[in-house]
Amino acid sequence: MASYRHPLVVAATLALAGTAAAVVGAAQHEAPTAPVVAFVDVTVVPMNREIVLQGQTVLVRGHRIEAVGPTGELSVPDGATVVDGGGRFLLPGLTDAHVHLDPLVGARPDFGDAPLYLAAGVTTVFNLRGGPEHLDWRRRVDEGSLLAPNLVTSGEFVNEPRVTTPAEVEREVLAQAAAGYDLVKHHQVMDPEGRGYATTVGLSRPAYLRLATAARETGIPVVGHAPVNLGLDALLEAGQPLAHVGELGALHFLPVAGQDEYLRATGLAAAALAALLLAWAVTALVRRLRGRRSPERSAEPARVRRLCAWLLVATAAAAACYLLLMPGGRLTGSLPLLLLLTGLGLASGAGALAIVLRAAATWRQPEASVAAKAATALAAAAAMVLAGAMAHWVPIPWRSTDRAIAKVARQCREAGVWVQTTLVVYDSYLGTREGYRPAEIVASPDFARLAPAVREGWRGFAERPRPRWLPMLLGRYPEFNRQIVAALHREGVPLMAGTDAMGIPLGLPGSSLHLELEQLADCGLANFEVLRAATVMPARFLGREDEWGTVTVGRRADLLLVAGNPLEDLGVLRHPEGVMVRGRWLPREVLDEMLEAMNAAGAA
Repeated sequence: MASYRHPLVVAATLALAGTAAAVVGAAQHEAPTAPVVAFVDVTVVPMNREIVLQGQTVLVRGHRIEAVGPTGELSVPDGATVVDGGGRFLLPGLTDAHVHLDPLVGARPDFGDAPLYLAAGVTTVFNLRGGPEHLDWRRRVDEGSLLAPNLVTSGEFVNEPRVTTPAEVEREVLAQAAAGYDLVKHHQVMDPEGRGYATTVGLSRPAYLRLATAARETGIPVVGHAPVNLGLDALLEAGQPLAHVGELGALHFLPVAGQDEYLRATGLAAAALAALLLAWAVTALVRRLRGRRSPERSAEPARVRRLCAWLLVATAAAAACYLLLMPGGRLTGSLPLLLLLTGLGLASGAGALAIVLRAAATWRQPEASVAAKAATALAAAAAMVLAGAMAHWVPIPWRSTDRAIAKVARQCREAGVWVQTTLVVYDSYLGTREGYRPAEIVASPDFARLAPAVREGWRGFAERPRPRWLPMLLGRYPEFNRQIVAALHREGVPLMAGTDAMGIPLGLPGSSLHLELEQLADCGLANFEVLRAATVMPARFLGREDEWGTVTVGRRADLLLVAGNPLEDLGVLRHPEGVMVRGRWLPREVLDEMLEAMNAAGAA
């Protein structure tokens, strides 16, 4: 079925097509004289299938791979720059599918942080908040006048209050597509004065769904944060790709939208019961001190008091269970504890019903005092609120069982949801895992190469004492997110490796991606699948897998030369012996010179 195309988009598409045709024609005209680089005697990891091709020669002409074949059978043109592979491994350059090049986060102007990415083997980045300057950077990278990773960029964040109605959302998508952005980012809009978010409630369901359909009709993918105000069903209906795997937690496993009301209701009801029990205890003590030991005129209030005490104890026990069961808790997914929590919830409901019945009995007894009737009525109201709150809270931890996580993963796959993993984000915040501890990151060479203002801010974040309760309460949250990624992978949800580099404190450009790849391996992905998440899958997400992501003829020449086999050891990717970006060869010594220049700039 043909899809609708807005006239503005049609015009933009025709213009782009004309430009592309001109570029292709120029490339064909200049092809015979374009510079050639020959990688001789390399072991190719093509990534179009899980295979290693030994003893190969790869010819690059201009910025495209021209030929791949056995060394000795494939002739090297005269005048070619020859790179002697010596059996070393050649694979596609890596993609970090979630970075931030926005000056508001401290990224250097004019893509000044590019050497950090290139030296780490990152030849393509997805910039997830962009402006006109990033479109200019992309143009200059494409034409070869700016040495930097290939740039894919979104425009400004799309959400309320920038846009509110479906019509406004559609106009924004069309405008970003016409401007030339590659992606649309669904994210809370930043306050212009930098005081947090201007977005308060998020888009309405019609506006959010229109964002997805407008982007689909325009041919520009949406990626971003989850619509936490709308719930999982809205995300699945839209099929929106997620910029963080942790967004599934905020959306479904431990939903944040609408929980304030339940928290307040639970707290107020528990406080009311505690206050009543305290008042009853004080009254009894005063009577005893005054020598008034006469029995109450009705036995029902005493029964209500006992039931309230048991209900309050059950509520406290349920809260403790909940904290242990929440995503990141010490016993997330524990069936015995889930059953205990469920039992406490049922007991609370039964206790609340009993309190209501006893309170009603008190009101029917003429001998009961007015104070007793009022107190039991308040107790009944508080008990019913607590029972209702427990009915809300108890089912949520059941969402974090293996079976429930697998169900959500299947739903994401069926809805066509892609996920940028960004697992490093969660370990970086906690700082408890080796390689992610703040002191380690601050002491790393790449940290010293950041802009001085960024170093100062991040050092302050690193030195800020972490609350002692944080690792105790959420120490397993990174592990929980790895569990989700493992389930997504098993169910066939497409994954892209991303890091949120520069978007979070201590998110180092370039080197963070290697931590992310290690995390993906920890999730149970084979090394080939890990590499696909950083090569083939980002290109496929954009519908450009015929353009880049593999070492095959006709693909863009973004390549890494490494000493060992990355299918056996991902660690060999950390220090490539050379990087090629758009056909430009950067041997290790050149990469090191670029880093040294950054050292000097960082010290300034």
